[in-house]
Amino acid sequence: MYAFEQKRRELTDRIVDRISNDPAFRAAFFANREEALESAGFAREIRALEQAALRGEASAGNNAYAAYAAYAAYAAYTDAGVSKA
Repeated sequence: MYAFEQKRRELTDRIVDRISNDPAFRAAFFANREEALESAGFAREIRALEQAALRGEASAGNNAYAAYAAYAAYAAYTDAGVSKA
């Protein structure tokens, strides 16, 4: 379980970092989150975490995080008070 949680956090941190530091990705993310994540290669990693969750590598409480890593990145980004512009 710890390895899953660590991978989830690392992925979320990388997505938030990309949103914060890459204006083109940030604009794409806010225009179409799924497409931006797919183009950047994050969607593949999110799907891998979803599969790990389905295999039972995560607790039930972590399944939602695996399925919604993009939402977690968005929430962390907006909670940090970073401007969308």
